[in-house]
Amino acid sequence: MSMNLNLKLLLIKVSRIVTGLFHVEPINYKKIVYISFGGKQRSCNPLYIYRALERLYPGKYNHIWVKETSDAKGFETVKSCSHGTISFFRHMLTAGCVITNDTLPSYLNFSQKQLVINTWHGGGLFKQTFGLCSASEIKYNKAIQNIHNSDIKLYTLSSCSWHENVVVRRFGYAGESLNSGMPRNDILFSDRNIITNKIKQYFKIPIDNKIVLYAPTFRGNANNASEGIDQFETINIIKLLSVLKSKFGCDFTFIFRGHHLMSRGLTDCINASHYPDMQELLSAADVFISDYSSCLWDFSLTMRPCFIFAPDFDIYSVRPGFESDYHQWPFPIAKSNKELNDNIFEFDNDIYSLKCQKYHNEYGSFEDGHASERIAQYVNDKLSM
Repeated sequence: MSMNLNLKLLLIKVSRIVTGLFHVEPINYKKIVYISFGGKQRSCNPLYIYRALERLYPGKYNHIWVKETSDAKGFETVKSCSHGTISFFRHMLTAGCVITNDTLPSYLNFSQKQLVINTWHGGGLFKQTFGLCSASEIKYNKAIQNIHNSDIKLYTLSSCSWHENVVVRRFGYAGESLNSGMPRNDILFSDRNIITNKIKQYFKIPIDNKIVLYAPTFRGNANNASEGIDQFETINIIKLLSVLKSKFGCDFTFIFRGHHLMSRGLTDCINASHYPDMQELLSAADVFISDYSSCLWDFSLTMRPCFIFAPDFDIYSVRPGFESDYHQWPFPIAKSNKELNDNIFEFDNDIYSLKCQKYHNEYGSFEDGHASERIAQYVNDKLSM
């Protein structure tokens, strides 16, 4: 094990020396590179920052997106580079600013003159599956985290608690942070009618139907994001729709959204796993159901009904465990379909809204719908110096 770890670290050091050769080219402070989920998507916080920069400073910057797939609709004229190509290395290591929502490849040797921003891709304190949380290969994990921290110049924050519990303790980061809120959540503070109509037209949902969105989170590992979940009962869609209609007095359409690492999903429903913007789905949803996803935090900002369905709760709460006390969460927790249905029947919106407000206050939320603007202005100020 030790030899393998030392060999890995040696290869990373050699790779950083090689990629450092790209610094012979001057830093271009008019170039901004975006990489979301390692280039798998044009989404999440980087997307909303990109849109804000385009809106506030039109034509000022050369925007480059890292991608693994073909150009998405609406991005046909936006410059891009494929992950792992020479163009990728050149753009990443000569851009004035790089914006990511995940850890960056450790073999990239960024210049101290570059502005590298990590927004991360979650703002809620739920599952312990990121940062320095793995007991295995801890030496390697710490070394990788130290490399990442040496490259990052700024973390953006959703709340005070996120900074204390994750950025400082979990990521071991001691650099600059911005009390901005999450850019992707700005949409949840805007008028949702346009987005709701867009989603209903896209998925051919009857205009009078309400939407229930179900989005379970990552489990297992990158090779099997659903590992172990098969031994537990799955959500009963037909019964759920009946309960929702009885509670709220209208028909609902069920939408499933899988984690970006999941390769399979539910059948007999609308599968929105490949829809480009999760936040638009959240904006359109009238009811949200998840387990330990950070989207629980996102959706709580809307004050609309949110429920936890987690048949593996007793096991998951022990390993990997939670970043915060689940008793403080405002969301009713169900370990079975019966409990989920009971929680829906007993749901009181006034009590729930008060719990959400308390939750946001205690965690020190920075969310107010203007995160994208704050970060765009920060980037522009730094690159204009």
